[in-house]
Amino acid sequence: MATGGTSLSTAASYTTPSISATTTYYVEAKTTSTGCASLTRTPVLATINALPAVPVAIVGTGCTGSRITIGGTVSAGQTIDWYSAATAGTLLQSNSLSFTTPIITSNTNYYATARNTTTACVSATRTTVAATVNSVLAAPSSLTGLTSICPIVGTINGTTYTANSVRGANSYFWTVPRGAVIDSGSIGLKIKVRYITAGANDTISVQANNGCIGTKRSVRLTTTGCATTAIAKLKNIQSENIEIKTFLFPNPSTSEFSLNINSSKDEKIKVHIKDVQGRILKTSLFNSNQTNTIGKDLKSGIYFLEIHQNNKIKVIRAIKS
Repeated sequence: MATGGTSLSTAASYTTPSISATTTYYVEAKTTSTGCASLTRTPVLATINALPAVPVAIVGTGCTGSRITIGGTVSAGQTIDWYSAATAGTLLQSNSLSFTTPIITSNTNYYATARNTTTACVSATRTTVAATVNSVLAAPSSLTGLTSICPIVGTINGTTYTANSVRGANSYFWTVPRGAVIDSGSIGLKIKVRYITAGANDTISVQANNGCIGTKRSVRLTTTGCATTAIAKLKNIQSENIEIKTFLFPNPSTSEFSLNINSSKDEKIKVHIKDVQGRILKTSLFNSNQTNTIGKDLKSGIYFLEIHQNNKIKVIRAIKS
C-alpha cells in the first residue's frame, strides 16, 4: 500500500507470489543507521502479459523412410517452439513456424508451443501436430496387354493395357517407352497406348499411388524386326542422287541442327520436315551451298528431312534428344 500496509520484504528486490493480474507494489527507502524511512513510497508495477493461444496445427504427410514437414499458425508477433512431448520433453527446434522431421517410418506426433517474441510468454499447453507416413504400396498383381507390337508400330491403331487394382491406391502411375504416347487413361487402371517407334528394350510399367509411388509391375515388349510404316514409305522414296550432298550436324541434337546442302544446280532446295508417321510438320526453302539452322522448335523425337531439288529427293533421319 502507499501508506500503512504489511511489510513484504526488506531485500533490495522482491519476487511476487503467483498472481494472475497486473498488481502494484510499493517500495520505500530506509537508512540503516537511524531507521528513518523516505517520506513517500514509490509504486512498482508487476505486469501480467496475456498468454498466447496454442498454435493451430498444419499436419504433414509423406512416404515411409522420408522426412516430413509439418507446421502451425500463430498470431502476429508470435513464433513456435517444437518439442518431442506434450509436457517437458526435448526442444527440437525453436523460433520456426514449420518443422521438418528426421527420417521416419511410422506415424509420429510432435508438439508445438506458441511464444510471444516480445514478452517471451508461452501458451499454456502445446498443440499436437501429426506427421503421417504412407506405406509404399505393393505392385499390381498383374499387367496384361499386347506385347508383340510390331503390327501397330507407326500406325494410328492403339492398344489397351490393364492392371489389377491395389488396396489403398488412389491413382496409378504408368510409364511407356519413349516412342509411345498414352492416348487415354493415364492415371487409371487402363491406358490406351499408340506406338510411333519401337526400341529393343521397350517396356510398359505401372505403379500404384497413394501419395507415394509404389512397387513397379512391368511387361517386356517384343519389338524385334519392328519398322514403322512411315519409315518404310520414306525409304521407298529415297533415290541415289550424286547431285545433292547433304551434311546434318550435330545429329542427334539437343537444340537445333545445322544443315548444309551442296548441289551442282542453282535452283532453290525445298526441305520438308516430317514426323515418323509421314506428316509434314514444316517446309522451308534454302539456297544450295549454304549452311542453315533447322529444327529448333522440334520436340524430342525422330524426324525425317525430305530434301527436294528439281525431280530429285533425298531423305535424312534426324534425332532430337
